[in-house]
Amino acid sequence: MLGLATMVAGCAVSSPFVITSTGAGPQRGSAVAMALPDDPLSERGRFSSALSKALIARSVRVADDAPLLADYSMALGDAANGVLRGKGRYTEGKQEQDWITSPRRKRRFDKCEAQRLRGTLVLYDRASGQKVYRGSGEAVECEFGDAEIAALAQQLVDDAIR
Repeated sequence: MLGLATMVAGCAVSSPFVITSTGAGPQRGSAVAMALPDDPLSERGRFSSALSKALIARSVRVADDAPLLADYSMALGDAANGVLRGKGRYTEGKQEQDWITSPRRKRRFDKCEAQRLRGTLVLYDRASGQKVYRGSGEAVECEFGDAEIAALAQQLVDDAIR
């Protein structure tokens, strides 16, 4: 019985957000400019709003004239789909694929069609054009809503702001 419970638990769909990043990021008290999306109710609009709130909560001012410029993206989709790096093409059976995000195989005890939420935050120094920070995070769950989008934004901002 314990073996079955362990096997089922090992096949759970849920995975926590994992953030990978480069760069030191700005400090509290900095200011960041963000381009706002046309549709605030779109996925990108909801992510933008969550990032703004997370920045403000970490004492970072969001202003058009800020010395730092934020670029960000968010993707939500079927976890069975992966993303290849560069111009690579998927080749059936080829093990050396250069995956940014590898496809998740459906497991026997999955309780849903797994979804993947992936977000990226990049901060640039406006004067020099140099990248100050780049962070990406992703998680796999059965379903994602506003709370999960806000959690991803918060974790990216927490990682960026030292």
